[in-house]
Amino acid sequence: MASTQKKTKKGKKAPPKPEPPAYNGMARLIGGIVCLLLALCVLVSYFNVDALLLTFIAKALKGTLGCGYYLAAPALLGVAVIQLRHQGRPVILRTTCTLLVPLLAGVLWHLIFCRAAYELGGGLLSLLWKDGQTLDCGGVVAGGLALGSEALVSKVVSIIIFVVLLLAALLGLTACGAPAETGAPTGEIFIYGEEHANAACLDKELALWQTCYGQGMRHLFIEMGAGSTLLLNRWMAAEDDAYWDMVYGACEGTLFHAEVVADFYHQIKETCPDTIFHGFDIEHQYATSGEKARQLLEDEGKTDTDVYREVERSIKQGTMYYRRGADDKADVQRENALATNFCTAFDALGGVSVMAFCGGAHADPNGMDHQTGTVPSMAAQIAAHYGSKVTLTCANLAREEKPELEPLRTDTLTIAGEAYEAAYFGEQDISDWSDYASREFWRVEGGYDAFSAWSATGDQLPEINYPMALHGGEAYAVLYHQPDGGAMWWYGVSTDQTDWNEGTVTVQVTPPQAA
Repeated sequence: MASTQKKTKKGKKAPPKPEPPAYNGMARLIGGIVCLLLALCVLVSYFNVDALLLTFIAKALKGTLGCGYYLAAPALLGVAVIQLRHQGRPVILRTTCTLLVPLLAGVLWHLIFCRAAYELGGGLLSLLWKDGQTLDCGGVVAGGLALGSEALVSKVVSIIIFVVLLLAALLGLTACGAPAETGAPTGEIFIYGEEHANAACLDKELALWQTCYGQGMRHLFIEMGAGSTLLLNRWMAAEDDAYWDMVYGACEGTLFHAEVVADFYHQIKETCPDTIFHGFDIEHQYATSGEKARQLLEDEGKTDTDVYREVERSIKQGTMYYRRGADDKADVQRENALATNFCTAFDALGGVSVMAFCGGAHADPNGMDHQTGTVPSMAAQIAAHYGSKVTLTCANLAREEKPELEPLRTDTLTIAGEAYEAAYFGEQDISDWSDYASREFWRVEGGYDAFSAWSATGDQLPEINYPMALHGGEAYAVLYHQPDGGAMWWYGVSTDQTDWNEGTVTVQVTPPQAA
């Protein structure tokens, strides 16, 4: 049996690649700004300002909505707020309900207060437009709906119907606009595993966050204590680096205190200034950043707030962890605390989508804690907590992505009496860590079906060992060279299993003549 670099005990399904939220953040931003400007124009038109655009807007709204015109500015302002402060929430229902309020109000005004008699027929629209200008009726749209409804079901029934519709619209815009205080959140969670202070990982993280930030995401969860992240959020709003220096200085001697990490956070401040950090770790800097954050809140009289309680809890967790000596039991408690703190912070956001960066082992949705292997990882606990109620997507940025290499040449290999065309990908020197001198790799074209029918030995060779990227439904041949000149063939097939750290798993199979 060939000696491998690392064997996996248990295969895991590959996590899907996280995608950014489906909504178009730029469209919402533009829509919000347009509605804000329109609201301003309508508001100014209430004062009969003699300006071409304002006069046109006033005539158009009066002619279509009648007295509903006076609710147009508040409605447009409401839509602007919904679009600009969506925080990842759905906006279509709230926007629709808000825009319906002036229309429904105009219909009700016409049904209740309009004394003019209108006959259905030719010339009605021009008459409604004319009377709408003087606010004597509901205008073309609101008045037309009122007249049509009155003709169909009578005035009294029409009033009842439109009162119910107006109340439904108001209920829709208020109920959907406020974060749910009970029930399951509806946002998505994207957790990315990293190798701390790794420049390549940080570059990927920055690009991912900038993309999702541009589409409206604002809440970024990081593997720090609540006190440290409170100071980071103060720094994001400050013009100097005083708060940053508190956090960065307190982390001296840790992987956070690295130039690449400092550059990462400063780029976030520069390019994503409205980012809100959430710390879900225990407070490792409980005596420094934790205490500074707690004192800051106490000085501001905010001891009876959720933020203060969150900082207090994080400090207590950190204190307990280090008093235990950071032993196995403490590591188990920390893994559990990571999941609990994460879920508490996520639930408090009321259903917005969030992104999180943390150590790769914590982000494995199928893994166990990396210190003891006795409790599920943070991501696994989060997945179990929410089940199907929240979409959780995880990916390991620290895992080496194998390149899509072109083969160096094409050979013909005879295996179990059959000739196969095989793509050759080169030779590796493995003498430093194994009993073999080197190994050579081939992808056996068209060999998967035959290889899959052979007996499996239980030996596995993860993708990290190969020079090229692996894919499902492929067969491989590896030739191991011994120092004395001997050689041994290893045959395997790719599986749908993926090791969190080492990639796609291939399993060894034995040709019939060697069985």
